[in-house]
This record gives sequence, C-alpha cells and structure tokens, in this order.
Amino acid sequence: MANNEPPDDKHVRILPPDHVLQAKIGTAVLDDILTPKVVEAAQGAIHQSIDQFYAESLSLVSDLEKAGAELDASPQDKDRILPIITERAFTIKSNAGLGGYKLASLIAKSLFRHCEKYKEMKLSARDQELIHWHIDSIKKILTEKVTGTGGALGAAVLEELKRIRVDGESLVEDQDFQGLL
Repeated sequence: MANNEPPDDKHVRILPPDHVLQAKIGTAVLDDILTPKVVEAAQGAIHQSIDQFYAESLSLVSDLEKAGAELDASPQDKDRILPIITERAFTIKSNAGLGGYKLASLIAKSLFRHCEKYKEMKLSARDQELIHWHIDSIKKILTEKVTGTGGALGAAVLEELKRIRVDGESLVEDQDFQGLL
C-alpha cells in the first residue's frame, strides 16, 4: 500500500516522518525498519490484539451478567458480589479505553464508581436496575463493536442515560459523561 492510499480496516498507512525526525535518523534507517514484511507482521499483531480484546471483553461482560443475576437473587451477598462487578468493570474500563471504545470505557467507569459507593449502603431495586443498565449498555456497545462515542447507537445509549436518575440527579450530569452530549 502506498503512503498516499487511505487505510482500510485491515491496513495501516505509513506516514513519512516529519523533517525533524528525518534529520535525526535519516531515511535509510526507516526504509530498513518499515519494510512491507514488518508492517504486515505489525498489522497481524494488531488484529490479534483486537480479537483478544473482544474475547476477553465479552467474557468479562458474561461475568458481569452472572454477578448481576446473583445480586438480584441474593442482595444480602453484595459484599461478595460487588467486588466481582467492580473488578470486571475496571478491567473493561481500561481495555475499552485503550481499544478506542470511549463510551464503553466511560460507562464501565461509571459502573465501577457506583458499585464502590454501594459497598457502604443497602442496595435498592433502583440501584440494581442501574447496575443492569450499565452492564446491558456495555454489552451492546461491545457486541456491536461501537468505537469512540458510538454514533447513532451511542446517542441512543446517552438518551437512555438522560432518563436515569440517581439521588434525584441524572447520570448525564456526572462529570464522566460531559462532552459526549
């Protein structure tokens, strides 16, 4: 693929270094380093990482769904179940953020923060509904492979978020979601 061709979903575009970097290392070094074989191997590694990200993320979502169902069945066991949810949410938050899934990362962060708060209080039915909303939203975003802020699906998720209120305040007012609306 030539430098002036736009990348597709299976390739990257190699941009020439700016003049400052080129002056420091010379063009021969880059020509020796960025061979088509090296670029192809890098693309393979990227796609393998993406596949691994999806597999791990969907496994974590499955764990979240199981923990949410356990919490519904046995809310008195929240001291055992909430740490499972917070750990999985934190991992999804980090991985999704690195993978370009900004909205999924923000929702996982919100789930983590709310579950941390719930450790100190009794869970209401509304609290459990909020946990499920987070889990369902993360699952939808990841299974649909919605990157960034999510386009139309992201807008729908955020519209639902506007409806949800915790302690009289909309979650949209949460600083985590500012800039997305």
